[in-house]
Amino acid sequence: IYLQEIPKMEGTYKEIEELQKDLNSSVEKLNESINPTIKTLTMRNFQCAASCYEKNFDAKMEFLESCTKDCGKGLAQFYDVYRSLMEEEQATLQNCMKRAGPEDPIEIKTCLLRSLERINGTMAQDIDRLGAKFCPKK
Repeated sequence: IYLQEIPKMEGTYKEIEELQKDLNSSVEKLNESINPTIKTLTMRNFQCAASCYEKNFDAKMEFLESCTKDCGKGLAQFYDVYRSLMEEEQATLQNCMKRAGPEDPIEIKTCLLRSLERINGTMAQDIDRLGAKFCPKK
């Protein structure tokens, strides 16, 4: 639902606009929060691949390609889980807003608030746990 579809009810429209800004900001923070995990997994990926290449220097090209593929699994899995969490939240929010419809700005506000709570609460925790699973602190 786009903002312009919502009737400009006194105050509510502005609140929805603010909530959308908060939501975007929270998603940006969540995206930034995974950077250290991405960096660590990328470094591991390179170290793993370099070690694999070194051990199998005389191997055929196909084998060396499998080094790259095998070493990149952690990073790929992390991205996949993260992406599916984000897609799931987006679908939940969109379904909620569709059910509310543009005529019900109060319900739209509720949808946005719930999404904001999930992103800042359970999703942030899930992503912390995910990072810890892929990059355990030593």
